Amino acid sequence: YDDMAWMGIACLRAYQLFEDPEYMVAAESLLADIKRGWIEGSGMLWNKNPDDKDKRNACTHWTVSCFAARMYLLSQQKEDLDFALKVYRWAKEHLYEQSLGATFSSLTENTYMTYNQGVLIGSSLALYQITKQVYYLNIATKCADFSIKNDRFAKEGIWRDEGAKDNLNQNNGIFKGILVH
Repeated sequence: YDDMAWMGIACLRAYQLFEDPEYMVAAESLLADIKRGWIEGSGMLWNKNPDDKDKRNACTHWTVSCFAARMYLLSQQKEDLDFALKVYRWAKEHLYEQSLGATFSSLTENTYMTYNQGVLIGSSLALYQITKQVYYLNIATKCADFSIKNDRFAKEGIWRDEGAKDNLNQNNGIFKGILVH
């Protein structure tokens, strides 16, 4: 579902740039499909695979919340904002480490990745843009501070590889790009 949310965010950006309604239709379709991945009380599914029904992760929750919030900015449909807030609240309650200002990777992995910190910041900033509640800005700032000051991510201003092995490190640049953006 996180990849679908990224596609939706891209469609919203294309709609804003080109004003072609097909992009908005595609974004609306993606969000409607993503909403079917929400399980009340249990959060967002990772994907549509029935074998993965117990997986709940940061990248899905924060990215979906960000997409729904950005959809609201264009659609002004209250249900989009309500969904963004519902997903955000669940992730904050279950995946967010208040004392650090960081998000765990998933319910079963209390590791930290730049990608997840980036989507937490992006979701928080989108909700701040809508609500003007400093609460969201404070979460984004605390997470950014964690990411900059955490030696696991950066040392003397240089981003590290986060310990990925073999072919997994091909995503590290993308993950950091999300955080930097």
